[in-house]
Amino acid sequence: MIHWNTLCAVALTLAAGVFPTACSDPTQARDLEEEAVVGRVTMDFAMQMALAMSDGKVPVITSAGGESVAGLAAGTILAEHDSSIIVDDYCLSSCASYVMAGANHVEFRDRAVVGFHDNAHLDYSIYAEVWPERGCYQRTYEMEREIYARNTGGERFLDELHERLAPSIISVEEVADESDLNELCMSVSYELTNQYWFPTSQQIEEFMGIEVEGDLCADDAACMRRRLRNLHLTGTVVVGDDVWTLPLD
Repeated sequence: MIHWNTLCAVALTLAAGVFPTACSDPTQARDLEEEAVVGRVTMDFAMQMALAMSDGKVPVITSAGGESVAGLAAGTILAEHDSSIIVDDYCLSSCASYVMAGANHVEFRDRAVVGFHDNAHLDYSIYAEVWPERGCYQRTYEMEREIYARNTGGERFLDELHERLAPSIISVEEVADESDLNELCMSVSYELTNQYWFPTSQQIEEFMGIEVEGDLCADDAACMRRRLRNLHLTGTVVVGDDVWTLPLD
């Protein structure tokens, strides 16, 4: 069983004061071997996941995404402890980029949809190209790479994601106050050529180094066509290696 105090310390450190100032051991025994962790990725989400793990349960995650800091906290907890998770139905945005990325084994249920888009790696790479001396998004980028590096070859996925989403710079603004880091790191606007990448289960295993069990919806074109009609996306997305234009006919 993973010791709760270890999980709490990791989460508190990453949250930089967002979590409560103290964590206590859960005293209520649970009978289930799995525990659902559902909804927006927040610090509460990360804490709920950590609590489930401290009880020896496997988190069953369903989320459309949320906060990057909370996602990084959750992903780091998983990565630190070589943990397994179950993704049920969908895991998008920060759920995929940060939380799921920390697991070393993922079981997909109900032909889950896993989708990646904007993340710390893209933010950092854009700013490093325009303003290399500023170090914008460097800390979150380093935290993200540490999560991916836990699985052999996992960092390759970030490069694959960059290639498929193909970000391009729209504009670069002059900054009046060079001492204001927040202003400095909001001076570049960019867009993604493709709004999302929905990789196949084989690509998750190959590029992220995660051991995969079960199939993703992206493994079957008909399944993804059905699901994408309900996601209300426009523009283009990448499904596996193929670019699709939305909305679909």
